[in-house]
Amino acid sequence: MSTDVNVTVYARRAPSWDELHAAAAVWVRHLDHRQDGSAAAILNETGELPPGAAGEPLLRAVLADAVRAAARTGGAYDPTILPVVRLWDFDAGGRLPAAEELAAAVTLVDYTAIRVTGALALAPGRQVDLGGVGKGAVVDLIAGHLAERGVERFLVEAGGDLLVAGLKPGERRWRIAVQHPRGDALPLAVLEIGAAGERRAVVTSGDYERYLVVDGVRYHHILDPATGRPARASVSVTVIAARAAEADALATGLFVAGPAGLRWFDGDPGVQALVVTESGGALRAHATGDFPVAAGDLHLD
Repeated sequence: MSTDVNVTVYARRAPSWDELHAAAAVWVRHLDHRQDGSAAAILNETGELPPGAAGEPLLRAVLADAVRAAARTGGAYDPTILPVVRLWDFDAGGRLPAAEELAAAVTLVDYTAIRVTGALALAPGRQVDLGGVGKGAVVDLIAGHLAERGVERFLVEAGGDLLVAGLKPGERRWRIAVQHPRGDALPLAVLEIGAAGERRAVVTSGDYERYLVVDGVRYHHILDPATGRPARASVSVTVIAARAAEADALATGLFVAGPAGLRWFDGDPGVQALVVTESGGALRAHATGDFPVAAGDLHLD
């Protein structure tokens, strides 16, 4: 997943790290379309993955999450964006695609072309990239693995996708620093989250993570499915939800939509969100009413 995964547990006995590492390696492989023979690669190559195939239940569950998030965001997040992602080639350092290339690629982006009932299938010409949901899904899977083995208090972090379970010793809440999109001196915010017997995921996406510069213009890797170009409505987004896969996909869609996307969470107490925008070099915060840090307490300078 192009990142490190860090797991912290508070328990009387440590879990088997070798067992967890082996399980995570299988999950990551099957969700990565770049891995030959993975479930994602086979689905993209053949357009169908029959029930019972290696990695099929996992891929089906993650794609079902992805389709739900795509529908909720009106396609601002779309897991079929792979034709566009390949043009930008950020894995190899990035390239600036021609306008006609992008115009052709965006016609192949359509999450409704994914079938998750019956045989897992894609409409002709469509291909999936789980970059916007896969890390979160693996974080959730690690959390489930630990919980099944009796671990009740833990933190799992993977490159901006984070999940906490329970409380720290002393019944203390977890303190989570949110990266500032334009500086390293102070975090944008420090969140205090967690409750006994509860899991909460925090996902932050920003335009500072992966990018290339062409003729002085910076092109980041969070792409708008409608245009095929880097989304410009936000510079940073943080979403808090019950599961990391949900928060991961919603953060991607919210980054694309900008503050207008906050309406998706009206009346949903399970999701809190923060969007940071930039105009004339000044940052501005937009958040759901129940976001755990007030706008005045954010470090926007």
